[in-house]
Amino acid sequence: RWARKLAWLMAPLGERLLAYILEAPKIHGDDTPVTLLGNGNGSAIARFWVYLRHGWSSGDMEPPAVAYRFSADRGGHHPAAHLGNYRGFLQADGFAGYNALYRDPKTKAPRDVVEVGCWAHARRKFTDVLDKTPSPVAAEAVVRIAELFAI
Repeated sequence: RWARKLAWLMAPLGERLLAYILEAPKIHGDDTPVTLLGNGNGSAIARFWVYLRHGWSSGDMEPPAVAYRFSADRGGHHPAAHLGNYRGFLQADGFAGYNALYRDPKTKAPRDVVEVGCWAHARRKFTDVLDKTPSPVAAEAVVRIAELFAI
């Protein structure tokens, strides 16, 4: 019972923290799988969604902050609900669940959230190619991305 009461007391702070993060011109988003126990079916994979404000490298000198949201699944409607009012740059992996933030699902018209890709995820696509077949283009891409990482 005390955990529910504590969650109820802390909820406004969590909402304000996310609102502060969504004021940033650039945020990072990701999700982390966690085991959900006691759901009646044994265990399942749930998600913690993480949203980070840390823009010092791009001139946003406001204090960094991170907020977490939980969901019992990885549906794309979760980031859409969490970030529905956000306008700016979102750096995230290539998870298709973020696509509705970048473009209207029906008209495909761009929205006010700009997708910022992740080099680690892009690099993985090239290494996947190299795992299957020798490719000078993929090998060159991996080398060039490594040079970016060194910077």
